[in-house]
Amino acid sequence: MAKTTRSSRGVTVDFDLLSIQNQLAASPKPANVMVREQLIDKKLRRRTKKLIDQLSTEDTDSTDTEQPLTPEIPQ
Repeated sequence: MAKTTRSSRGVTVDFDLLSIQNQLAASPKPANVMVREQLIDKKLRRRTKKLIDQLSTEDTDSTDTEQPLTPEIPQ
C-alpha cells in the first residue's frame, strides 16, 4: 500500500513515489544519455556564442551611426 498523506496545503504527497524518484536520481546515467547530453550542451554553447558575437557586432555597428543626443542650434 502506498504511503500517501495530505500536506498542510492540501496537496497529496506520496512518500513511496518520492523515495523511488530519489533512488532514480542517485543512480548513474547510461552512456547513451551522457553522450546525448554532451551533444545538446555543445549545440547550446555554440548557439550562445553565436548570439553573443552577433550582439557585440550589432552594438559596435549601432554606436558608429548614432546621432548626437542634443540637436545643433543654428546661429
